[in-house]
Amino acid sequence: MAAVDLHQAGIRPAPQAAQQQEDGRHSTQVANTIHSYQKFGDWVRRDSQGREVSVLDASSGLGLGTRHLNEMGITTEDVEPYPSADRPAPTFRSYSDVDKQYDYIISNAVLNVLPEDWRRDVLRNMAVRLKPGGKMLINVRGAKSIINQGKEG
Repeated sequence: MAAVDLHQAGIRPAPQAAQQQEDGRHSTQVANTIHSYQKFGDWVRRDSQGREVSVLDASSGLGLGTRHLNEMGITTEDVEPYPSADRPAPTFRSYSDVDKQYDYIISNAVLNVLPEDWRRDVLRNMAVRLKPGGKMLINVRGAKSIINQGKEG
C-alpha cells in the first residue's frame, strides 16, 4: 500500500464560514467535505492518468463525498457502519460486506474520531480492500480544527 502525503497531493482544508442548515448540519461541515472530496477526486484523476478506477469511501458519514465523487464521474462506493437516516443507503453497512478490492480508498476525518483501540482494525479492514498497488488517502483533522469546531461563526 502506497502512502500519500495529502499536502504534497495539493489537498488543503477549505476556508471556514459557518451557518446552520435546515437539517442541523453546519455549512462549514458540508463545504469542507465537498471541498476535500473535490481535491481527492482531482488527485485521483491525475494519479490514475485517465484510466477507469474504483474508489471506496471508507466510513462515509452522510455520503456527501461519495455522491460528489460519483457526480465527478469517478466510480465510488461507500461503507458506513452507522448511517444516518438522513442519507441515501450506503453501498455497504459493514466492512465484512465489502467483497472486492479497490484502486483507491478514501478515509476523510474518520480516524481522529475513532476510539484508539478501534483504529488498528479499521485500518486493517481498509487495507485488505486495496488492490495490489492501490493507494489509500487518509485525511485527519488537526487538534486546532477539533477544538474550534462550532466556533467558526
